Amino acid sequence: MPEGRPAVALGDVSGKSVPAALLMSNVISTLRAEARHEVEVDRSLEHINQLLVEQTEPGRFVTLFYGIFDPSAGRLRYSSAGHSPVLRIGAARPGGVAAEGGLPLGVSADARYPPPRRRSRPATSSSSTRTASPKPSARAATA
Repeated sequence: MPEGRPAVALGDVSGKSVPAALLMSNVISTLRAEARHEVEVDRSLEHINQLLVEQTEPGRFVTLFYGIFDPSAGRLRYSSAGHSPVLRIGAARPGGVAAEGGLPLGVSADARYPPPRRRSRPATSSSSTRTASPKPSARAATA
């Protein structure tokens, strides 16, 4: 990443077997190339989306969470392309679910991936960012 900032990507691809693996491999390679030149997560996802719309058959898509962390500012810039929402957990302040994001990659050429406008605190040993499950737990359903 530019300026030595760590990045994280978490994704899932439609389909199974070799075609799905090849599609995800293509997305990862494209993301790596994009990360060398673009530091705005929303623009990177928009560029990758355009390529997938142009080059894949209809019905093929990828969900992707992509974030770039700036440790000096204590800021995680991220966006989601149809992936599970991010859940912030920390001792210093209550957690919350970030609902920002857009459609899965490859679904629509017009899709946009707006990043949230929240500032995170510098990481401590008592806080972390996790991906929330889109399905409610059995315990929550009975409560």
